[in-house]
Amino acid sequence: MKYFLIILAALLLLLSCDSSTSPEKNSISGLVTLENSDDYSGVTVRLYKIDDYPDINLFDHRFNDYVYEVTTDSNGEYEIFYNGNINNYVIVFEKEGYGYKYLNEYNVTYNIDLYQEVTVPEIITGEYVFESGRHYIFKQNTIFLENSSITLNQGTFLRIAENKRIDIYGSIREIYKGAILVTKITSLYAGEADGLYFSNTESVNLTNVVSSNLRYGINFEYCNNISINFTKMFNNTSKGLLFSHCSNVEISNYYSQNINNTPPNGNFYSSEGAIQVINSANITISNLEINQCQVGIKINNSQLGVLSNLNIHGCYYGLELYESEIDVTESFFYNNNRMDMRICGEGTPKITYNIFNSDFGLKIGLDTNYDYINSSPIINNNDFYCQNIALKQYGFNRYDIDAIHNYFNTTSISEINDKIVDGSDLVESDTFFAITGEFIIEPFETVPNSIFPSNNKKKGIRR
Repeated sequence: MKYFLIILAALLLLLSCDSSTSPEKNSISGLVTLENSDDYSGVTVRLYKIDDYPDINLFDHRFNDYVYEVTTDSNGEYEIFYNGNINNYVIVFEKEGYGYKYLNEYNVTYNIDLYQEVTVPEIITGEYVFESGRHYIFKQNTIFLENSSITLNQGTFLRIAENKRIDIYGSIREIYKGAILVTKITSLYAGEADGLYFSNTESVNLTNVVSSNLRYGINFEYCNNISINFTKMFNNTSKGLLFSHCSNVEISNYYSQNINNTPPNGNFYSSEGAIQVINSANITISNLEINQCQVGIKINNSQLGVLSNLNIHGCYYGLELYESEIDVTESFFYNNNRMDMRICGEGTPKITYNIFNSDFGLKIGLDTNYDYINSSPIINNNDFYCQNIALKQYGFNRYDIDAIHNYFNTTSISEINDKIVDGSDLVESDTFFAITGEFIIEPFETVPNSIFPSNNKKKGIRR
């Protein structure tokens, strides 16, 4: 019994010392194969910790530091050892001439295949197929001519060299490979590429696309019947999506972050947006989030559109409508630096059932004498929680604005008036005295509006 107790004590001491001095160890192992090769060595395998960045589709290893690196042997085998518990991580497999692939902790296997890169020629005619899992390298400006036919398999990588672009004039069809696969459009290396341009193309459908590190994003000019779904864009220096002279545009389930995230040089004009629409018709944008962009959505000279279920925050300008007949409903604007929304120029957009929760809510017109005058939006059943100004009308905007049944987070008419700036606040010494119209705000709501439209219609009273 004595010897048993001595042995037990020694064992407990040994276990105690081991658990206190040896950190938890983990390992990941697998196999990598290379297309058209019998030697699978030389594949760099790196582990990146992303505890605060759980979305693998918004990760770019070229701008992050890894925590562990190993290379495969001739059989393609690798094993990663790391200390501690890393909850969220990305493993990057990369080899010159084969591109790269990402895996994370949700993958059930760590065995992968790398395919040889394809350098795309400068001019494309006829049919061209982009295969899933393969990297396509655009080292020069590339043109797909009008007689070209593009087949895009989901899970393709399009990598564009610095200052280069892709122009597509032919037809394109996308083959769906499953919800987990995305098509990535990005720069070739760390340098910034130009972008992807569709011109005079009918029926473009893009799903599960991730675009990053481009200057001008993805552009559509004189195109019809465009559908963009489950698309993510980030780290572009100028804009995300551009539609110019297009019709029948549908965007849904879109996420954008850090697009042209630099305030403009002045207080009046802003630059391109995460989404910009120019001279287009029949626009439907819904279910999106835009964060940390100079402009969330900017629409110029466009008609017949509905924007709904928008979540725009952390931008300099949230939403801008210029000379456009666009309705905005059931959307949330908050923490936008300059203002949540600006409406300029002729048109009667309907702004209903939205929440404005930045320092400055909604502005009609410009502060100086530009061409965007005489806006007449209908602003009903919105909730304004703005810290400073809820509504502002200024400049050569002669119309009185229907702004009834809105909730201003107070029942005091004097407090509401403090949050509204219009023609009644001007005096003879002001530039726009007797020119700027007023908001008609009564009756206003004493409780927040429902997200569902109300059938209770009441006559407005001039403020």
